[in-house]
Amino acid sequence: MILKLTDQEYQSLAEKFLTEYLRNGFQSLSKKDTDLLIFYLLMTHNGFSAGQNLYEIAKELKITPNRTRSLILEASLRWGQPDTAAIIRVIFNRILQEEYLETVKQQNADLIARGKIPVLLDNPIERLEFENAVKKLEAIPEYTFNRDVLIIGVETVFQLALQFGSEEIRGRIKKSDLQTAEQQLKDILTKEMKTLTFDDLKRIPGLLRSVAVSKGWDSLIKGDLFSFLGGLMSRVLGK
Repeated sequence: MILKLTDQEYQSLAEKFLTEYLRNGFQSLSKKDTDLLIFYLLMTHNGFSAGQNLYEIAKELKITPNRTRSLILEASLRWGQPDTAAIIRVIFNRILQEEYLETVKQQNADLIARGKIPVLLDNPIERLEFENAVKKLEAIPEYTFNRDVLIIGVETVFQLALQFGSEEIRGRIKKSDLQTAEQQLKDILTKEMKTLTFDDLKRIPGLLRSVAVSKGWDSLIKGDLFSFLGGLMSRVLGK
């Protein structure tokens, strides 16, 4: 809540505002830039309660959720420098909550069975950063009719955790019921040929790379493709 800022937070916010507002001279900022600066400072100085969703922020500011979404995006890009690693860690902390995972398992059992997980991203900066990080892994996010939801493979979750997550986050992922890429790959490779689906075959390349990266099997990656696949499958299957 804005009115619950401490004296120190009020002072810090005011000092930062005056510094930026007067940087290029009085009245040099347009009304829009001034509004974006105030909104950005509220975001970065605990002006909104931790855990407030987009609708709750909009309700407090007496504006629409769409306007709030636009302000978050514009203010962050105009006055801030998004920290990709920090943003993705925030997302991980949210989706690894037991309540979230339990809800996902109950409402999206078919997705989990296919090695997918839906990620709720109503913050536009979080969505952009997360989506970009997924694409940099050469993974393909899936989109739904709900624009706040992005579906990604569990193997991509593990890769992102290796790249951005803390030890604590990686530990929580391992303790969750989400199957590791290695286990998913083993399940596919031990299926009878007639039970294999096209979706199984599509998932194999991404799973192979995830296992190689997580295991640090550099010696396999240096060889030719067929040696790599043969050696990796042998290790996964324990042969």
